[in-house]
Amino acid sequence: MAVTDLHRDSAGEGALATDLAPGSARAVPADLAPGTARSLPRALALRRAVEAIDAELLTFDVDGVPAFLADQLAKVLVRHERQVAAVRTALVGVVTAAGAHEAAGGRDPAGYLAQVTGTSRGKARAELELADRVTKLPPVADALRTGELSFDQARIIASAAEAAPHAAADLLGAAREQSLHELRLTAARTERAARGEEHQGARERRVHERRYCTTWTPEAGGVRLEAWLTTLEGAKVLCALDKKTAELLATCDEDPTRVRADALVALVTGSGVRAELCVRVDAAALVRGAVEEGEACEVPGVGPVSVAAARSLLGEAFCTLL
Repeated sequence: MAVTDLHRDSAGEGALATDLAPGSARAVPADLAPGTARSLPRALALRRAVEAIDAELLTFDVDGVPAFLADQLAKVLVRHERQVAAVRTALVGVVTAAGAHEAAGGRDPAGYLAQVTGTSRGKARAELELADRVTKLPPVADALRTGELSFDQARIIASAAEAAPHAAADLLGAAREQSLHELRLTAARTERAARGEEHQGARERRVHERRYCTTWTPEAGGVRLEAWLTTLEGAKVLCALDKKTAELLATCDEDPTRVRADALVALVTGSGVRAELCVRVDAAALVRGAVEEGEACEVPGVGPVSVAAARSLLGEAFCTLL
């Protein structure tokens, strides 16, 4: 009998104990690693608990739930969902380490996780990579396992914490108070300060080398486009797009995201605007050519840029001294 079938024949804890007793002819394979049998009761207890939650969720009716309790339940379920995802990913590691994913139809760990979760290989690969990265960052791993962090938050924090391990606690605190966009900017500043000017410049050069703008026709019709630009070039586009969008919104009351599409068309087809790009940089860093601890060189709301990139704007810039 397979281990996964153990509890289905068990009426309760007593039956389970009998199934797992030394010398039992049922259920426990002879080739289990030492200590594995001791973990089976907890694993099976967890499965029963999850199945009990499944039953509650399937029959739960939200109608009539008071708002205060709905808020509490929603937050509890968010934490539960995060904890389940963390444990699930760890269990996938057990399956793939044993090579059992191949029998289940997964070519590799990412393929197996994608198959189990019904998601893309890219998302599954990112999840597995994150799980591996946080093993070297115990505070982040703990926060992920307890449900304090989402995978998106943990991924942002992990990159910065790898560069500045001492900043992990501050980043975890920021995750509790900031939106995902704000956290991304905070982490980017932390990583930039830790890795230095040379790394920032190299990063910008890599993005520049990989820049692209692609268009395609989706099934629903129309045209879609996607672009990847350096922070500075992207900020220029965003600045012009925001300004044109504001101009159009002043004369209509449509959805801003749709007006933003109109603004993009207007800009690309020649109805341009003179946009002002703001770069905040410490004067000492600008003169020195590199950012030091406590200094900044960034496009507000977009992210850090190299001092070299900021200097490239000086010929056409108005400078405000603060």
